[in-house]
Amino acid sequence: MGLKEPLCPPEVRCKFGAEILDRCVGEFDMRSMIIFAGPSGSGKSVVLNNIILYHLALDHDVIYVTLDDDPVSSIERINLIAGGNVAQDYIKAGKLRIVDGFSFRIAVPKPSREYISRELTSLDVDDFFYGIKQEASSVAKGSLLIIDSYNEILNTVDIAQSTELLKNIRATVSKGLEILTLVVVHTDSEEIAEWIKGNEYWFDGLIIFNLQADPLKGKVTRFIFIKKVKGASHCTDPIYYKIEGGKPMLIR
Repeated sequence: MGLKEPLCPPEVRCKFGAEILDRCVGEFDMRSMIIFAGPSGSGKSVVLNNIILYHLALDHDVIYVTLDDDPVSSIERINLIAGGNVAQDYIKAGKLRIVDGFSFRIAVPKPSREYISRELTSLDVDDFFYGIKQEASSVAKGSLLIIDSYNEILNTVDIAQSTELLKNIRATVSKGLEILTLVVVHTDSEEIAEWIKGNEYWFDGLIIFNLQADPLKGKVTRFIFIKKVKGASHCTDPIYYKIEGGKPMLIR
């Protein structure tokens, strides 16, 4: 299908930075909160890490809120794609900012804070919102915020509070500070999948990741479905892709 003219000004960054998404989604409002939803192993984090590197290469600020894993592991996964110590170089330059929402769980020994921009001391709703808001207020408009993953909030905090928190981040950070916000949600549990269905009406975008396993052939096929991206035309058919060298590659 043909893509419409961009709805956002030409000087505003309005693309993901990953070919498998950009070839199927027209330019969109950068003041968006877009959910990357799918089961574990479907490729969400791989695509996100490539998006992070794309925007860093364009000299955009990137805030990476790591909740599922420790900062060192998150940094190593970025380096596996880019090679060398690229992530550390961007951190030292102040372009990649790691918000650590994992290490408060570690009693001893405490991990090094060398590469951490901000450490969250709990997943309390008010503390989490304050930390995200403060970090986002220190970067330029058009920056990128990644929350990986929101399951830690959904599984820790009352579901109504979790929903209101994400709405407040969307209003304050995405809309108010004009920062593109990408939120990872793992849909392995039925409860989380139902939460997605009940709230997708207010998401600015919803990208569904999935995979099909063929045990007899020892093959896993990954695909993406663009459920919605407000203000942009997009493909309606599944996008099939494979992962090679840490990069998502279209299956043509």
